[in-house]
Amino acid sequence: MALLTDKSPSYVEDLISYDSGILEVAKNESVNLESKLGVAWEALQLEVDAFLLHHSGSHQKGVGSAGPSSAGVVVNTAMRRWHALQTLTLVYTDLYGSQRNNRYQVKANQFERMTRDAKELVLLTGLGLVWKPIPKAPKPNVMPEGTGSLTGTFLLQTQYCGTQVESGAPSEEVPVVVAGAAALRISLNHSQSHPAAGYHVYLRTPDRNWGRQTSSPVASNEAWLFGGQLVQGQEAGEGQAPDYQIRLQRILPKG
Repeated sequence: MALLTDKSPSYVEDLISYDSGILEVAKNESVNLESKLGVAWEALQLEVDAFLLHHSGSHQKGVGSAGPSSAGVVVNTAMRRWHALQTLTLVYTDLYGSQRNNRYQVKANQFERMTRDAKELVLLTGLGLVWKPIPKAPKPNVMPEGTGSLTGTFLLQTQYCGTQVESGAPSEEVPVVVAGAAALRISLNHSQSHPAAGYHVYLRTPDRNWGRQTSSPVASNEAWLFGGQLVQGQEAGEGQAPDYQIRLQRILPKG
């Protein structure tokens, strides 16, 4: 599964699931829904960090790990729901603030209540965290090299892997159309350091998912050459599963 800091937990399509008229509202009122999703995502990370800061006493540190933070939180269905509802709350609260339209106030209040319930559900059922977060890999850089018999349409993904069996979320696919190349040179751009041991390359064609093509991890600063020899490998999967959970503990009064 993806980490909270990898990408936005929900998308415009998720907003439509909770408010079928949101696209029309966004069009009529010139609301950038992608921007609102981003703002709500940042707010969600801050709320999660604040919660974890106050619950760090219940956390047993793994070897070499720091205290828990949003960087180690695994996204699940409940968290995607929280993020989508928080985005809708933000949209309608902003619209009511600028227009004083009672219809938008009703919507804002409705989604604010739903957001509180969704947040409480996430914290009561628990945030899933990993000891050593491995980020989602960037889209690979793919360049044809030389002249040869390599021809066809390929879709490639990369995936960071750790020193054990753990792997981060796979990158977005990159489609490549090749006509008479000797090989494809695949490499990654890195914007930050992370605890990844290297990366794997996954490939599919329009008619078949071939899976992992690298037999062992490629060093993050090195390129990998695909010469056209396809192998049937395992699929990339969705990313890391939680190693432990932190929940909101409710203490009932005595008597």
